[in-house]
Amino acid sequence: MAQRTTEGREFVIRRFDSQDRELVWELHSCAVGSEADAGDEFFSDLKDIENHFFAVGGEFLVGFVRDRLVAMGGFVPRSATEVEIKRMRVHPEWQHRGFGRAVLKRLEEDATSQSYSTLVIETTLTQISALAFYENNGYVEVERGTRVGFKVVRMRKSVDS
Repeated sequence: MAQRTTEGREFVIRRFDSQDRELVWELHSCAVGSEADAGDEFFSDLKDIENHFFAVGGEFLVGFVRDRLVAMGGFVPRSATEVEIKRMRVHPEWQHRGFGRAVLKRLEEDATSQSYSTLVIETTLTQISALAFYENNGYVEVERGTRVGFKVVRMRKSVDS
């Protein structure tokens, strides 16, 4: 489904295809930068989306403006009722234009249509804008911890299925 950007350009969200693999890794590298980079091994799921997302019943979406990948994200089931939203990224040059919100909304709708009622997200404590983004989209903090040397915040949202 296409929608218009604030500049009047078409934004298209669709399911990941193997031809997107290199673009996904480039967007990830650009969006994460050094602030929350845990190394290639920690993010290896982005190099094998078919097995880490699709094969376990998850989803992975990519969002394009023309031929440019500007946003992405996915989810993986954690139980019969819960999914974890993962690898949400928006290219820094395209942030604050609603692309992340559009991808997140589609992921939430896809999860709900599969009868999942709880969505969880984990992000680092230093990613202030990500924390605010998730709070603004109805997620509430449920715990803090340390993962791969980073202080993380786990957030949850309950949805009607």
